[in-house]
Amino acid sequence: MFIINLTELEKELAKYKYLVLERSQKKYLEIRRLFRNKEISQQKLFELVNESIKLSENRKNASNALEHVWGYFKRKCNESEKKTFFDLFRQYNENEIDLVIIKKYLLDLSIKYNEEYLLNSYYFDSIK
Repeated sequence: MFIINLTELEKELAKYKYLVLERSQKKYLEIRRLFRNKEISQQKLFELVNESIKLSENRKNASNALEHVWGYFKRKCNESEKKTFFDLFRQYNENEIDLVIIKKYLLDLSIKYNEEYLLNSYYFDSIK
């Protein structure tokens, strides 16, 4: 795929946004800075994306991404769903459960509430 303009690159980044953020907030911020300064190329974008997704899981970064993804649901969910998320979030941060468990829950919410942006992203690909 060959992407010509900045708008198309931004659409492509949207698919990777939470996956990159999950692995490296630093890389994500670097990508955003390059976009802001209009210094990004398709090659550089995918170079940074690939560097990010090769990194090992980091709970701090993954938790940050989970909170961002949760933002899509916090006003839609019922009290039971909110409690479940925060219980899973606590368990993940206390190293009691794996990341895949809470991501699966967020995927289920994405499907239930038809969050197209998240469903069209690569964030859940590893658990689909």
